[in-house]
Amino acid sequence: MQLGQELAERGITASSYPQTDVRTIPASARLRDAIVRQQVVLPDDHELRRHAANAIARQKTRGWKIEAPDRSSNVDAIVPMMMALDRLENRPEPVKLLGCL
Repeated sequence: MQLGQELAERGITASSYPQTDVRTIPASARLRDAIVRQQVVLPDDHELRRHAANAIARQKTRGWKIEAPDRSSNVDAIVPMMMALDRLENRPEPVKLLGCL
């Protein structure tokens, strides 16, 4: 919680993103679709491209999700991209007040 407060004091908005299958499976599909439609293009950065090349689609009970093939492979730059795209495209509807008690 302290990191969140420190970021807020610096004017940086941060939010939690639990990396459960319920969230990451649909988010993985969104990222894949955006890449296929060329809505997301990686910049010319060797490290980022290496992380993307390491990423695999691992089958889970509820579908597939982006993961590293093993502990020695790094996909740390791709996972935040997946999270950011999910936050952008999967916004909940604003709450409407229907009345009061």
